[in-house]
Amino acid sequence: MNFFGMGPMEILTIFVIALMIFGPGKLPEIAQAIGKGIREFRAATNELTGEFQRTLNEVSSEMTSVRDEVRQSALEVRQTTTSALTEATRLDQINTPPPSTGAQARVAPAAAPQRMPSKADPLADLMPMDLAPSAAANGAEPAQDGTKPA
Repeated sequence: MNFFGMGPMEILTIFVIALMIFGPGKLPEIAQAIGKGIREFRAATNELTGEFQRTLNEVSSEMTSVRDEVRQSALEVRQTTTSALTEATRLDQINTPPPSTGAQARVAPAAAPQRMPSKADPLADLMPMDLAPSAAANGAEPAQDGTKPA
């Protein structure tokens, strides 16, 4: 038997010392006060545990309801997005002209060649594309209207 980490011999020793200090008349009153204190402590502990449990149950139910609302909202957003995407795809297919064939086909303009930096010209890639290489060598500025300088 182990009571608060003490064996039977330690408990008996404490009982004998208490009997010698307080006497046989006072010892039952002290035991009664200790018993009453332990009962009140247990009642307070049970009440506190019950309050924590009720609060935990309330929070848990609130989290469950919030989770359900978020899932429902996510489902609605998914459905709305899917329907909007389907509608946009349908409208895009309706409004897209058929591809042209033969001589009517448009040819994309070729991109201007990009100069790569080298040891001799480390800033070559920073040169404006509408500036002719000969004009860049002369230090000319690009035209403001978007045309190449003469």
